[in-house]
Amino acid sequence: MPGVLSRWWKSSIRHKLMAAFLGIFFLTYGPAAVVIFTTIESSMRAAQVETLDQIALEKRQRLASLFSQVQQNLRAWAGLEVMNDIFASDIDKRIAGTLARLKEQYELPGDLYVFDEAGQLIATTAAVPPRKTLPARWAIGEREEAFIGKHPDPLAAATADNKAGAGAAAAPSAREVVALVRRIRGRFGDHPSMGVLVAVLPWSAVVARVVDAETPILLLDTRLRQPLFVPDALVPASGEGRFAALFAATRELRLAQRRFIAGYADGSGAVPAHWRLAALEDAHEANAPIRRVGWQLALLGVILLAPIAIGIRWLAGRLTEPLQNLTETVGAMRSRQDLSLRAQVAGEDEIGALAQAFNDLADSLEKASREREEALARLAQLNVTLERRVRERTAELQKANEELKRAFEQLKAAQSQLVHSEKMASLGQLVAGVAHELNNPIGFIYANFQHLQEYTEELFAA
Repeated sequence: MPGVLSRWWKSSIRHKLMAAFLGIFFLTYGPAAVVIFTTIESSMRAAQVETLDQIALEKRQRLASLFSQVQQNLRAWAGLEVMNDIFASDIDKRIAGTLARLKEQYELPGDLYVFDEAGQLIATTAAVPPRKTLPARWAIGEREEAFIGKHPDPLAAATADNKAGAGAAAAPSAREVVALVRRIRGRFGDHPSMGVLVAVLPWSAVVARVVDAETPILLLDTRLRQPLFVPDALVPASGEGRFAALFAATRELRLAQRRFIAGYADGSGAVPAHWRLAALEDAHEANAPIRRVGWQLALLGVILLAPIAIGIRWLAGRLTEPLQNLTETVGAMRSRQDLSLRAQVAGEDEIGALAQAFNDLADSLEKASREREEALARLAQLNVTLERRVRERTAELQKANEELKRAFEQLKAAQSQLVHSEKMASLGQLVAGVAHELNNPIGFIYANFQHLQEYTEELFAA
């Protein structure tokens, strides 16, 4: 594959221009699209989280409003004059009737209980056996009021136990409730404590206040680090830390093999202050607008790329067509051996200047070729003349050489004669010298023979 791309890249300037422009496009649009997508994604994610926070806050305010309203009502009801009948154990049922009317008038989803200072049940709107005592879970000690979070209803559990002991087929599980307790004080003297007023709200009513079909809602107890309400579809697998992301207020989390985006609302001083409400949205659905933005950016890139690619192709054609024409002209000049061919000058740009420079070069080559042919013709003529003159000169040289050879032979003969003459002359001189040298002593001897004879005779005579 790299070899194919390399050959494609090297095969044409058009390909190089296309690759260069496309590379520039992707290097510019790609990071820009990524930055835009990241910015939009961040903004949309922030908007989604803010929306979920608003939903969670609205649900949290509805929940706090419920408890605050019940709490305010308890304060008002605990100060009613009829509560003084606690001392008479509500013999005439005035407290019970008042509680029933209050429950109906204020559409209280739960029940009301009145206990005296000793903890004995005086009146209630619930159907419970008589002579019940204040559960330890609802005892408030020296406090004036208290909020007791989610817990099993102790009176309902006791009733179920009594039924089971009486021979009931099975004891139903105790319902879960939330209790608000308010101390009842007398309206006289130093306002002594007479008992407590308890409003019990079923947990189902609390959940119904915040749960809807559109947004999954979870309730958490941040103090005990326990979930109070989790939809059945979102109950995670058992194990430690399964709700850790919720308690850490993580914006993106996984529950029951599904990814969610979460918004949170804490108590901020409202009752109950340690409850956290989490609003969830399926991450796949939440990311749908972000995915649409991504596809729109990709589509925008394609829409921008199409005219750019067409324009680049047209421009590359305009740029490479004169070069192709120039290449064809060069090929024709080479194949036909015709230097009179010229390239078309398409414009006054650089490529046109190149074509004009090529034509000028072709003119120069054609002129040089003509001059070369003329020079070759003259050289051929000169060559013929030179050959003739060389032949004539060679003949003259041969004739001169023969004459020189004859002269040389004559010179050699004359030299031999001269050397012989010189030799004979030298020999004559030598012989003459030798003869002269011999003649002198011989002449001396010959001239003195007479005297020698005389001397000899004189000697012999003596």
